[in-house]
Amino acid sequence: MSYLPPRVAVSIISNTGHQVMPSVALLPAAVLLADISGFTALTEKLAIRGSEGAEELTRLLNSYFSRMIDLLVEEGGEVVQFSGDALIAMFAYDDEPLGYLVTRAAQAAYRMQAAMIEFATLQTSVGAVALGMKIAISAGDVPALSIGGERNRWQYIIAGDPLRQVAAVEHAARRGEVKFSAQALALLTSIALPPRPLPPVELPAELAPTLIDGLCTHIPGAVTYRLLAGQFDGLEELRRMTLLFLGIGGLEYDSNVGMEVLQAAMIDLQRTVYRYEGSVNKFLVDDKGTISIIAFGAPPLAHHDDPLRAVRCALEIQEQAERRGLRT
Repeated sequence: MSYLPPRVAVSIISNTGHQVMPSVALLPAAVLLADISGFTALTEKLAIRGSEGAEELTRLLNSYFSRMIDLLVEEGGEVVQFSGDALIAMFAYDDEPLGYLVTRAAQAAYRMQAAMIEFATLQTSVGAVALGMKIAISAGDVPALSIGGERNRWQYIIAGDPLRQVAAVEHAARRGEVKFSAQALALLTSIALPPRPLPPVELPAELAPTLIDGLCTHIPGAVTYRLLAGQFDGLEELRRMTLLFLGIGGLEYDSNVGMEVLQAAMIDLQRTVYRYEGSVNKFLVDDKGTISIIAFGAPPLAHHDDPLRAVRCALEIQEQAERRGLRT
C-alpha cells in the first residue's frame, strides 16, 4: 500500500477493485509542498559509483522520506505525489473546518523542519552533504481526479487554485522556512490541535484477483511488474533509460469542460506512449505546472531504439495537444 495515497486505496477497496470511468471530487483541503535541496548534487556524485551508489542513494532517500512522511501522517496528512525530491501532501478531513486543516499542515511543517537537524549533514561514501528544506502551504477547494483508463491504467492527481498557490509560495520560500499563501495564512488558527492520524487502510483477509488488479491500476507498470513477480527488495537499480519530460499548458481544472479536455488529453497520451511501449511514470501538477514524465527502457519493456521511440512519441503527443488547443 506504500505506492498509493490512502484515499485512492480506500476507494478501490470499497469498489472491490473496479474503476470504469474517470472520477473527480472537490475537497476543501490544505496542501503542503516540501522541497529538499542537496539531493540532486548527491545523486550525480553517487551515480558514478554504479549499483552501489544507487543502493546508497535509495537508503538515504528512504531514511529522509520515511521520517518526513511519519510526521505528516501523525498530523493527519496524506502524501499524494512525489516530484523529484519534493513531496506534495494534502490535509482533507471531511469533519473539520479548513482553518483546522491549515493548522494541522502548519504543525506538520514545523515538526518536519525541526527534524531536518537529523539530515543537516549526511556522511556518505562521496563525502559530507548538506541538506536543507523549504515548505509551502496553501488552502482551498482541491479537485482530486482519477483520469485515464487506457488499458485500465489510471492517474490520480490533485490540481486547482491551491496547487497554483503552493507553487508560487514555494518559489518565494527560502531554505529552512515554512511559508503560507495569503489564503492559508488568513485561515491559520492559534489553536494547538492534537495529532489525528488518518485511519490505517484495512485490506480484506483474502485479496480477490479483481482487488489486486484494481490496486495495480494506479501504480506504474515497471513497479507492478516487479511486485507481482515477488521482487519486493532491490527495486533500486542503475539503468540506462530515455526519459521524456512533458510540460502541458492550457489545461483548466476548475470547470467541467476543462475536465473533459484533460481526460481526452490523458487518453491521447496513454495510447501514444503505450503504442511505443513506454511507461507513464508521472502525471502531476507541481511547482512547474502540469507535467508528465514518460520512461522508455523500464522493465519489462526495453529496446535498443528507445531514444528514437521517445522522440517519435514526443512529436505525436505534441501534434495531438495542438489539435486540442493545448501547449507542450
